Amino acid sequence: MASNKPPGSPKKKPTGAYAVGYCQPPKKGQFTKGQSGNPSGLPKGLPTPQEILVQEAARVIKVQIGDQVVSMSKHRALIRKLIDIGTRGDIAAVRLALAYLTPAHAELVGVAANTEPPLTEAEIAVFQLTNLKSEGGENA
Repeated sequence: MASNKPPGSPKKKPTGAYAVGYCQPPKKGQFTKGQSGNPSGLPKGLPTPQEILVQEAARVIKVQIGDQVVSMSKHRALIRKLIDIGTRGDIAAVRLALAYLTPAHAELVGVAANTEPPLTEAEIAVFQLTNLKSEGGENA
């Protein structure tokens, strides 16, 4: 049987004069003001896909390299496989590996990826000589 009440309508207050019952739980079972109803419950929210990916990549697996069985993270194993495929001639793997290697190498060396090395004294002298000529030496 369908109810005539619209969905989400407020519940009726109980009509009885009883202390415990429908909509009137016992006082000791009620939540105290200012305290969570489940303080040791599950944390809010789910891990993001990025967090799951990092967790899975950090798991340690056993990999056979030649005759040895070595333990390493999945992340390290994937990078080893990518470099192995690239050295066998797969151009896409070479491009991907180089895209990761270039900034990583620059970070390890302590140089930004797109900076040039400082000028030598000879280069500075040539630059100054060229500047002097362009300021007025050639047109005179």
